[in-house]
Amino acid sequence: MLGRAAELKARGLHYVDVGTSGGIWGLERGYCQMIGGEEAVVKRLDPIFAALAPPVDSVARTPEIYSGEI
Repeated sequence: MLGRAAELKARGLHYVDVGTSGGIWGLERGYCQMIGGEEAVVKRLDPIFAALAPPVDSVARTPEIYSGEI
């Protein structure tokens, strides 16, 4: 994924990855979005992530692309 992100960046595009966890009960009990990407880009997309997120009081962000999967 890092290679893909670098290739897209060279073309003026940004790459954001979003891993999820919560299993098959995630929708009912809550799930986690593990968002990786450049901070400014992720911040711009925050309304989308917020609309998809279950109602919780905390958010964790990873500053690097692909780190949401690690």
